[in-house]
Amino acid sequence: MFDDRFVRRQRFSALLNGVMIGFGVVLLFGGPLGLLPLGAGLLVEMWQQRRLPR
Repeated sequence: MFDDRFVRRQRFSALLNGVMIGFGVVLLFGGPLGLLPLGAGLLVEMWQQRRLPR
């Protein structure tokens, strides 16, 4: 259905989003600085969802 390059890019993007969101959650307990990576991860996730073919 999808070519290998597309699937690999989507998996890497999902991994990166998970790392950013996880980093934001960890930092969130240390102070408000954790909102930056958390917000960035959520914005990247929404952006990737829009790029997916329907």
